[in-house]
Amino acid sequence: MLNSNSAKLDSLDRPDSKLSAEISTFKSDLKSSFVTVVGQEVKKNIECVNLEVKTVKRKLTESIDTKDRERNIIIFNLQEVLDSLMSKETVMKNAQKLKLMSVELSKVWISNDLTPEH
Repeated sequence: MLNSNSAKLDSLDRPDSKLSAEISTFKSDLKSSFVTVVGQEVKKNIECVNLEVKTVKRKLTESIDTKDRERNIIIFNLQEVLDSLMSKETVMKNAQKLKLMSVELSKVWISNDLTPEH
């Protein structure tokens, strides 16, 4: 009986046996499903990181824009009439003189907002 069981065990252990082929198939299926699961998780994590990077980039851009604007001077409610045109011309001439005073002031500029008022 021991010899017959040993012979059966040897027949199952051969590389060309049906059990060996099924085990090999199962191993390859298991490897491919593991690779798929890991790939999906890595993809999800990369998408999360990309979203966070985009958020940080947007916030940095907003912060830089805010920093650039913090020294701006805005004059509101100066009506567009002939008298104010003369005033604007005086302001613009003096701004040019201001720019010539020093290097720091050469970065100062004044523009006319042409946006229509509602």
